[in-house]
Amino acid sequence: MVVKNAWKFIKKENSPSITLSTLHEVQGYGTNISVDVLGSFYDSFIKHFSPYEKGFQSYRESSLKFLKELSFYLDKRNCILYLDGFNTVTEKANKSTVEYRREMNKQKVIGLIKKTESASSNIKFIRYSQTKKIEWLLKKTVTVTNEMKQCFLQISSEQGWNTVIAPGSAVIAIARAANGRTAVLSNNSDVIFHTGVASVIKVSNGKFKLYTLSDVLHTLRISSAALTALAIISGNDNDSNISGYDIQKNYRWILESETYHNELKGGFIKPKDYVDEYVQHLKYIGAIQPFNEYFLDSVMIFVLLFENLQDVDSDVDYNDTYSEFERTLQTWKSQNRAKSSKQNGFSKNRKPIIDISLPLERST
Repeated sequence: MVVKNAWKFIKKENSPSITLSTLHEVQGYGTNISVDVLGSFYDSFIKHFSPYEKGFQSYRESSLKFLKELSFYLDKRNCILYLDGFNTVTEKANKSTVEYRREMNKQKVIGLIKKTESASSNIKFIRYSQTKKIEWLLKKTVTVTNEMKQCFLQISSEQGWNTVIAPGSAVIAIARAANGRTAVLSNNSDVIFHTGVASVIKVSNGKFKLYTLSDVLHTLRISSAALTALAIISGNDNDSNISGYDIQKNYRWILESETYHNELKGGFIKPKDYVDEYVQHLKYIGAIQPFNEYFLDSVMIFVLLFENLQDVDSDVDYNDTYSEFERTLQTWKSQNRAKSSKQNGFSKNRKPIIDISLPLERST
């Protein structure tokens, strides 16, 4: 989950941060870290899972590899791992850039496989590089499934990690448990706007950036209520921002609002107070329709921590692209057998050429 351009805004306003190479030092002071696993280490997580090797044993080995990598950064005795809940599916309209690219890679795989299959009657050989391209693209199409989550929960618990499968979003589950001293490891920008979170750690280029919320609020000269309101009105996974009013412009509005000045005078202000004044202001100047309601879903999420959940026992209606991808991949796999380079007579002096029936997986 994201708040639109939030990290850029935090950086532009020169909010202080500390760069760390590992979090063991932070945990050494007894600090427990709530870890949004997929929100922090998504690429690391899926790189260990094969797109065509499924089943408990394969997932178990993949989970162990990921946990070994995770142990370089975290002490399992002082952290809680949170995974998004079963059947938690990102809405199509809110797909992140990474998810969008994954869908495009699936389309490319489908296209390449169909191209080679349709040409098989006319072309006897294809280049090894084309099969390798399909295999390379497949590694970028891995989707985290309920089976992966269930296996990871079991294996990580066996290995002594405290792991939680959230009812829905991992960030919302962390926010519900936040007590004002909670440190959160997540790249999802919405976590910094939840009250109860004391510090946020963001993974950046192999390093960790630690933001303390008290320092962020001091730099921005606003309260936690105003910060939460800023997330509600500036565009997020639940509601879009008003056209022409991005997070930077909304921040300037907050500093000039009547609610802000009332808070400076010692008034007890809630995030909804800022949102109500903001909506009334935009209606007054004609920027939005006077009889419509705005930001209701965002208020439910950021203020009430309420989210609509999928029924775990119900079937998830995956999109047609995913189904087509799975069908095409299964057909391709069923028609092909693994062959190593040696089996196909490769040499250093000639270009690798392989029969069109070469598969996507390697034999061991």
